[in-house]
Amino acid sequence: MSVSRGPLREALRDLEAIGLVVSQPYRETVVADVQVDEVVGLLIPIRLQLELFVLKQHNNQLDEELFNDLEQIVADMKQAAEEQNLFALVEADIRFHERIIALDKTSYAQQIWLSIVNRLRLHFIKNTGIFPDLHKVPKEHQELIKALRSYNEAAVAEIWGSHIRDEDCLLCFNQS
Repeated sequence: MSVSRGPLREALRDLEAIGLVVSQPYRETVVADVQVDEVVGLLIPIRLQLELFVLKQHNNQLDEELFNDLEQIVADMKQAAEEQNLFALVEADIRFHERIIALDKTSYAQQIWLSIVNRLRLHFIKNTGIFPDLHKVPKEHQELIKALRSYNEAAVAEIWGSHIRDEDCLLCFNQS
């Protein structure tokens, strides 16, 4: 393929920097893995706190533009579920939650999200086995939109927590 080693090494370093590959000196570079304890003990609590914080701080920005964007993303999820396209479904799911994070214009929320999103993406793609019902994902996100439309902090926190814990933990790890 006549690809120089320099750009290849640089690309692998970039992938390692965002947590998608693991390199061992003078050995191989392999696709990273995400362990159950990392997802349950670290990624989920950070993600949940971050999203709930943004929603609480910016509930005055829950407008029709946001809801239209979220509805379009859910439509993309439905199409991905119809096509049994897990990769497209994962990307739409991430876009949905990124749209929520985008309500916060400070760089801090964005930085925290960017520090975990690739591990979340890797987790979804690598640890999702034969998902029994891809249609559950858009249905759950439709419920999230419904909760946001009639914003009640406690109700949003409850449904958001249930969604993230269920989506990230219970459904995504292979039982084998």
